[in-house]
Amino acid sequence: MKVTLHNSCLAYLAKHNDSESLIEEVRTQALNAWENRGKDVSSTRIMVNIPSQYGQKYHFFTVSPYANRKDLLSVCLLYTSPSPRDSTS
Repeated sequence: MKVTLHNSCLAYLAKHNDSESLIEEVRTQALNAWENRGKDVSSTRIMVNIPSQYGQKYHFFTVSPYANRKDLLSVCLLYTSPSPRDSTS
């Protein structure tokens, strides 16, 4: 099964050093989560730790079939914790 990342995910991950390995990590985790989801589950979520200038951040992504296709998964950034708005700087 092929895994594609939403354009906003790719743009966000491209800002980081070693972005290619981050993108590959997200794809790998997405595929693993999809393969291990419950039988009747139509989407799932993954959490990826991505360092930032504010410290370690947790990024949550949704994983679901792209346009109801069975051969292509779509990954989209759901939210970041803590939020950049929570910064005290």
